[in-house]
Amino acid sequence: MLSRHGEKMSRKDDVNKLYKNVTLFKRIISGTFYLNIVFYLVSIYYNDYKILVLQIIIFLINILVTFISDYISFPISERERLRSNIKNALGVDITEYDTVGYYNNKQQHSIHKLILNTFENIFFTRKIINKMIVNDWKKPIISLILLTFVFVFPKERSIILITIQSIFSSNYLIGYIKLFIFKNNLDELNSRFRSELLSECRKEGVESLTKEELVLLITDSVEYELLKSSFKVMPSSKVFHDNNEKWSSEWDQIADTIVISKK
Repeated sequence: MLSRHGEKMSRKDDVNKLYKNVTLFKRIISGTFYLNIVFYLVSIYYNDYKILVLQIIIFLINILVTFISDYISFPISERERLRSNIKNALGVDITEYDTVGYYNNKQQHSIHKLILNTFENIFFTRKIINKMIVNDWKKPIISLILLTFVFVFPKERSIILITIQSIFSSNYLIGYIKLFIFKNNLDELNSRFRSELLSECRKEGVESLTKEELVLLITDSVEYELLKSSFKVMPSSKVFHDNNEKWSSEWDQIADTIVISKK
């Protein structure tokens, strides 16, 4: 079985079961997006109230599922991922969910291990988000086209349809912009971790950190968790699996040569 780092080993990630619900919700949301496009195109040629009713239903499903995903299912998954990180790093049994082989550093239970786990999380999350920005351009472009079409050619369209399409399209445009903002924040965090952990004076491991540097890295670790909870961006599991081997090799080079203690 492949670990997060592409190595064959016994791997266990109970928290991933929680993310499967989020993934299902995202698929439903994506499905409503394309259904909305279909019914919108149909409405151009057939001005029927039944089509409008179907669009309203699709819109309400999209809003409801998005709410459940962003404010119920996703926060639960993220909370348990954080707890499993703390459990793995500090050896404190604060969650029923276990992770084996999810993190790659060989540190003993310590605050250092927690920092290195977070650095690894940032590394992979940043890689995934960068790919998502490149891969996910179609929906915002389609949304922009539909939004433009609604306002340029509003003739014989009900105010309800215009409102629904405007909200629908705006949500996807804002979501794509949010990816860029999230990416910039991750880039900044990644730079701060690298400057503290990948400098020449860190070759002996994180034990060389001063108290002040340690406090700053703990603060940055907390900031990473706050970013995830506030942006509510679900990294693509498909992107991760497609690039896991390459990225894992990159991370292993960083970890083995500079950061991770050999003890």
